[in-house]
Amino acid sequence: MPDFAEPLARLITEFKRLPGIGQKSAQRLAFHVLRASREDAEHLATAVLDVKDKLGLCRTCNNIADSELCQYCRDTNRDPKIVCVVEEPHNIIGIEVTRQFSGIYHVLHGSLSYLLQDEHGQVHPAHSISAGLDYPGVGPEHSYLKDSGRATYVAVTDRDALEGFRLLSRLEGIIPALETAHAVSWIAAQKGRWAKNEAVLLCVSGRGDKDVAQVSEMNILET
Repeated sequence: MPDFAEPLARLITEFKRLPGIGQKSAQRLAFHVLRASREDAEHLATAVLDVKDKLGLCRTCNNIADSELCQYCRDTNRDPKIVCVVEEPHNIIGIEVTRQFSGIYHVLHGSLSYLLQDEHGQVHPAHSISAGLDYPGVGPEHSYLKDSGRATYVAVTDRDALEGFRLLSRLEGIIPALETAHAVSWIAAQKGRWAKNEAVLLCVSGRGDKDVAQVSEMNILET
């Protein structure tokens, strides 16, 4: 690790605190600022301070604004009866570029969700044989369904999911995605839970074509 003069080292450290900026990128940015004119450096510093000093939240929708109302709430051509709820202010950008939405927004500035976490509250690494389930958290919709009691969530191991993949492929000739194979395995394990005349609805969320190569390497399918 090279030794830099203290002001330069401090600037590199500050750049590294930005999301997506690693050591090398931070060094490049710091040296760019170092080579820039004092006027350019002052413009950068002023712009950073201005977003802290001159911006606040729109009193109507909580979007970032430089006055009491943001540009969308000030626009009289927009329909205030149509409201799009977004998690963060930057989510508005993707909607606005479509030029299809003519209502206003409500910005939540975050959302509550369940996460795999350790005793210190840090996000715990997740693992699943299915790439579509290999995440440490879930969306707010699933969180709501769990809290409201409308849905029950269970755990299925990789081994059981592979058995579900094999079972549906053999019995029905349908190759399920590994995501769906988890549900197949759980339903098969619930033998006796439902009467013969009761219907059980299984959502086969995707085809298993994408997973065939991965599963074939595990030698679980009968030949």
